[in-house]
Amino acid sequence: MGSHIDKYLQPRFGDLSIDKVDERGVQEFIADLNRTELAPKSIRNIIGVLKLILGKSRWQDWNFVLPEIPVREQRYFTEDEMRQIVNSETGQWHALFATMAGTGLRCGEVFGLHVEDLDLSSNRIFVRRSVWRGQEVTVKTKSGNRTVNIEPTLANILREHLDGRASGRVFQTRNGTAFSKDSARRKLHSILNKIGLKRGGLHAFRHGRCPSFGKRVYLEIW
Repeated sequence: MGSHIDKYLQPRFGDLSIDKVDERGVQEFIADLNRTELAPKSIRNIIGVLKLILGKSRWQDWNFVLPEIPVREQRYFTEDEMRQIVNSETGQWHALFATMAGTGLRCGEVFGLHVEDLDLSSNRIFVRRSVWRGQEVTVKTKSGNRTVNIEPTLANILREHLDGRASGRVFQTRNGTAFSKDSARRKLHSILNKIGLKRGGLHAFRHGRCPSFGKRVYLEIW
């Protein structure tokens, strides 16, 4: 917000009192911003800061024409891409990415899994918490506490990964702390670069778990 004020709002409106900033002046400002290389989302953010400064009573009857934010298809991993990612690694990374591919869980939910949350004999995972900035927190929504059925193949991968361990985090650093989103993302990107796939984030596993693929993704992913 400070950057928006210093770089865009102060030079344009700094010499005016609030009651001198009118709808026409703001719309002309929007048009000028639109002629720059700023993205539509950035322009909307700048105008959002201006609205906070002016106050709703000032602008609530104005009709802004803001640039449309283009709709972009979310990057998702296909069945084949998930298979390549999972099979390109061994050890803990193999098990972690297999879990993300086979469950569609949010990365924080995967990082928050404890061994006690796994019922591998019944092929079930109980989602009870998430990890955010290294801290365990509640799941994102009320319905986030849930039971996820998994394929026997994934259950076997997790069983092999735990190697008889009966407590602690399912996925953990050498110090026993939770995985971080940044480190997992860096690892994923290094894998994608290595196997020549288009860059995608951790959520691309979740986006890939959609009805158009159906159950076949989970049966044949490994």
